[in-house]
Amino acid sequence: FDIDPKQVSCRVSEEIVEVLDNVEDSKGSNDEMGQLILTNLRIMWLYKRDKKTNLSVGYDSIRKMAIQETNLKSVEPRNVLTISAKYNEGRFEFIFACSDRRAPSVFRVLA
Repeated sequence: FDIDPKQVSCRVSEEIVEVLDNVEDSKGSNDEMGQLILTNLRIMWLYKRDKKTNLSVGYDSIRKMAIQETNLKSVEPRNVLTISAKYNEGRFEFIFACSDRRAPSVFRVLA
């Protein structure tokens, strides 16, 4: 969580696979939009207003992923990606929501 912004840069042999804008970290930073970056090594979420607020989840720590679509009449349809991860003895859950049309296909790449 909130790694140094320098560590957000791609590492040696790390490549960006896909980028989604206007993605909400629904569990940790509710109503705050950011950018979801998928690389060949990890998933990163960067808060738009402050790059110091971010998440970086390595694929090795991910235990489970689920994708669902919300169709509430009061809000725009959104695709939701839920990630369950484990690091050392800690267990973490991340929920990302996005209304971008590309989100379902991007999320399926992960699942």
